Amino acid sequence: MIYYFSTFFIFYFLFFISLVLKNKSANVLLVFAMFPMAFIVVFRGDVGVDTATYIQLIQYIQDTPGYTNIFEPFFELLICVFSIMGLNAREIVSLLSVITIIILLYSSYKIEKRLVIFSSCIVPMFFFDMTMNGIRYGLSFSIILLGVSFLIRNRSALFWMCILLSSLIQFSGALLGLLVYFLY
Repeated sequence: MIYYFSTFFIFYFLFFISLVLKNKSANVLLVFAMFPMAFIVVFRGDVGVDTATYIQLIQYIQDTPGYTNIFEPFFELLICVFSIMGLNAREIVSLLSVITIIILLYSSYKIEKRLVIFSSCIVPMFFFDMTMNGIRYGLSFSIILLGVSFLIRNRSALFWMCILLSSLIQFSGALLGLLVYFLY
């Protein structure tokens, strides 16, 4: 547990420094602040309520030819692509978490009030859960955050593409995307 608390401490310490800086180096500092948390996510071993289940299901998908209908189509396609690349199930789980982190950081960079939103809403409540337990919803919701960055800049076609992609990873992404659209 000390590892989690120490990564939060490091993140928020660097976050407050970045608030003082308010320039481009603040963005770089946010990325560095994420390294300890990302390190725990990638090298977590069997930690995470759903990690073992994801590993078993990915192994099943790797051993079964064709679409197994276990997950939504694009999520299963990602698993198949990563399997063709020679990754094992544990590596695929870690790579999916890394992709989620990258999309979260990129999306947060594109939103004007990014530091406040990212550090006050996503990190304390959802970050470890999105990347260690609910891998599908984490990836799906991070894509919705990317879509929000497009919606804010009046690029609604890209927003809807993100919602579609998100719903092909986890169906609840469509519901969240519609909610975000109507609230915006």
